Amino acid sequence: MKKFYKVLTIALCAAMLVAGSIAGTLAYLSMKTDTKANTFTAGDINIELGQENELNASKMVPGKTYTVDPVVTVKANSEDCWLFIKIEKTADFDEFLNYTVDDGWTLLEAGVYYREVGATATDTDFAVIKGNTVTANANRTKGEYDALSANLDLKFTAYAVQFFGFDTAADAWTEAQELDS
Repeated sequence: MKKFYKVLTIALCAAMLVAGSIAGTLAYLSMKTDTKANTFTAGDINIELGQENELNASKMVPGKTYTVDPVVTVKANSEDCWLFIKIEKTADFDEFLNYTVDDGWTLLEAGVYYREVGATATDTDFAVIKGNTVTANANRTKGEYDALSANLDLKFTAYAVQFFGFDTAADAWTEAQELDS
């Protein structure tokens, strides 16, 4: 019987040695990677429309030039965007007053201009009226001015729509118009 216990003890020791070797190997072959984090923050577009010299009931004088200086500012940290300016004029405006839209704006449709603006780290200004001037038509007579039944207005509204997701300015403008409703 002693021999049996001796063989059993040797077999158990051998089994424990094999089990210890396997367990040690499994621990040696185990691994964990470093964590890789992906953080998402909200994108944003912020714009402002400013005008230092806002005219109110200015008297039109043929040939006189008036300072009209609307500026659209795309604020710092805004994403790539389609930037629009809508210019609304009362009837007869073009008969009595003239202006030119500043460089860099592209006509999209009557009264609506756009430009593509890349993401910016600082405030970026875009003038709307070239030279900031509107000129009264010198070829109009006093009688034509007297016949005006209403004031002539020139109004500006700025819009911005994210660039990503819109293939054309027309598509982005459709989205921008939803802001009016």
